[in-house]
Amino acid sequence: MKRIAWLLLLIVPLSGAVKKGLLPEVGRPELMEISGEYLFLLEGATLYQYRLEDYSFVRSFGRAGEGPGELKVIPSIVNYLIPLEQSVLVVGMDKAIEFSHKGEVIREFRIPQFTNYLRPLNDGFLAMRFRTEAERTPDMDVFLADKELRQHRLLYSQKLSGGRNLMNLTFDGVCIAVTSRDIFIDLSPEGFVIARYHHDGETAGLIRHSIPPIPFTAEREAAAIDRIKANPEIKRIGWENIRDAIRIVHEDYFPLIQDITAEGDRLWIMTAERRDGNVRFMQLDPSGRIVHELWLPEPMDAGFTNQIFGRPARFYRFHEKRYYYLRENSDEECWQILTKRY
Repeated sequence: MKRIAWLLLLIVPLSGAVKKGLLPEVGRPELMEISGEYLFLLEGATLYQYRLEDYSFVRSFGRAGEGPGELKVIPSIVNYLIPLEQSVLVVGMDKAIEFSHKGEVIREFRIPQFTNYLRPLNDGFLAMRFRTEAERTPDMDVFLADKELRQHRLLYSQKLSGGRNLMNLTFDGVCIAVTSRDIFIDLSPEGFVIARYHHDGETAGLIRHSIPPIPFTAEREAAAIDRIKANPEIKRIGWENIRDAIRIVHEDYFPLIQDITAEGDRLWIMTAERRDGNVRFMQLDPSGRIVHELWLPEPMDAGFTNQIFGRPARFYRFHEKRYYYLRENSDEECWQILTKRY
């Protein structure tokens, strides 16, 4: 997810946000996702499953480790979740496990090193992977792969906007969304541009819109650095031990596209524009036409490292005319799912 934001931001309650959906079972969620009739939260290698209709707790499953049915837990880089029709795919750094909605292991398989995004598609996969070569900044490649995860069609390649001992606060990663017919890849280094492909990899054109640039202000820079300091691994090492070893840079403007998600056959684009604790979202139809523009509560930050690695660790979802987002309820001392109808 591509944005510079506060780690936790208090939101003034809005009409349509209901005080319910308390989730006391989970300790420190790393993402949320919706699959079928269920809401899932992931913490480490454990999934917490709730009924979407009333947020009642169903079960938890998944465990940390290196054996069958287990996933490694690595600080600051989440295992992420891809929702499928009747199951969920949990992707770690070196292995993926598909679970049924009852928590049963359907299959597990190893994945190649530096595979940062993986989604079953047709008889193979849609994947994103670092392409590293000595003495140069790596590229992030998006491609179609066969069932053995061998690349057979490159769709897009983007050079990382960073480098060794260099921290770019306006880092521009790659966001991917998949609908029932198409693949959408943001080309935000070119502006507000999204490439559209059919599932077989055939190009279906570009989506372009003229959007004014959003300046990267001193206030946003300070918030971005606070975000990095809040990272658990940075806290463990100590910011004072890291600061002198890196060079912090940024562009004058944010990438126009901060994130892309799919709801049915439509896209939701998170922009870089913020106002009073809300963020501007745009809904596009399959042709790229803007259908809605809404100001909605800004979701929690997914973490700088996940942004660099292109891991879809979101704390919000659009589903059946509702915007779902996660917050920490300080009064109840637990996490809470909130919704806003649009």
